[in-house]
Amino acid sequence: MSGSLAGVKVLDFTQMMAGPLCSMVLGDMGATVVKVEPAEGDAMRHISHKHFGMSENFIALNRNKRSLVLDLKDPSCTPIIHELVRDADVVLENFRPGVADKLGLGWDELREINPRLVYCSVSGFGEKSKLATKPALDPVIQALAGMLDLNGTTATGPLVVNIPFADYNTPLIAVIGILGALNARYTTGKGQRLEVDMFKSTIFGMKPRTEYTMTRGSYPMRDGNANPQLSPCGTYPTKDGRSIFIIVHNDKFWQGLRRVLGVEALGDESKFGSMDLRIKNRAELDGIMSDRMLQDDLAHWEKAFAADNVVFGTVNTLEEALNLPEVRDTMVHEAKVGSGTVPVVGIPIFYSDTPNDVRFPPPELGEANDEILRAGGAKWPA
Repeated sequence: MSGSLAGVKVLDFTQMMAGPLCSMVLGDMGATVVKVEPAEGDAMRHISHKHFGMSENFIALNRNKRSLVLDLKDPSCTPIIHELVRDADVVLENFRPGVADKLGLGWDELREINPRLVYCSVSGFGEKSKLATKPALDPVIQALAGMLDLNGTTATGPLVVNIPFADYNTPLIAVIGILGALNARYTTGKGQRLEVDMFKSTIFGMKPRTEYTMTRGSYPMRDGNANPQLSPCGTYPTKDGRSIFIIVHNDKFWQGLRRVLGVEALGDESKFGSMDLRIKNRAELDGIMSDRMLQDDLAHWEKAFAADNVVFGTVNTLEEALNLPEVRDTMVHEAKVGSGTVPVVGIPIFYSDTPNDVRFPPPELGEANDEILRAGGAKWPA
């Protein structure tokens, strides 16, 4: 056994980001993934800078897959797909509404071929939504879901979260759904269809802000790094131009922070003696802390805070984070691309007996056609 999902066969019709990340995670966990692409390839092959002839975005999302080029509009390709479906465990698609059915790839047709099939549809808003036909790119989803309105400051106005949150949260939820459906199949003997959409996945990803808003009627602030329920909470520059994020979530940790900072004014119980008071007097508290933090450099504060169990985090660049031993030694792998190798980040799940692995590099377009297509039929690759 070479992975927790070894033996699971995934037929992947998705393109761009959300769907391919889902199938990549399944592939990392040992599943056999056949990525079906049109002659021009997944659109992500043509977006962003290229390394050894392959788009860095495609590299990031498509390892552990085999590429099969088929014209899904050509009726002669339908029997090939149906033959692969017959032995598949999972079909993953993100076609526009109605397209899968027109191509003969809809749930109703494929489950007749394979009643044990798990069929996962990934979309922007859900098949039954009034917005089902609306184009769904990540920033649009963030805007409609209210995420932009939470992000930024009163000065900047709404800001996009600078990672494709919807495109990355959605496929992880899809993976959970697929694993649940595969487990249910052991009991029922039958597959099922599941739908996962970017919009509702983003709503779910904003917990507990969602419950806060529903119970109180609104979310009270757009104030950058601050938290309406906690104070202090934010970034504070140091003498040498670095920054530290400090968060205090109860009075015990507040006392530790007070001891380290050593500022007499912070002992004023009438202003800072409870969380409610610290929230009320947030601006004054942040000013006092900022002035004190600027008096010493990063190394001083890291040592002092660690010694007194202050909850803090140095603000690293992404490059610094990727070079930390905790990341570099456990998550970064080398994937062969063209004539060279490219570092890729693995999934942060570490099994004791069935480890994840980069078994296949991101595939060249159609590299598995000869292996899969045999004498007019089709066979799953080894």
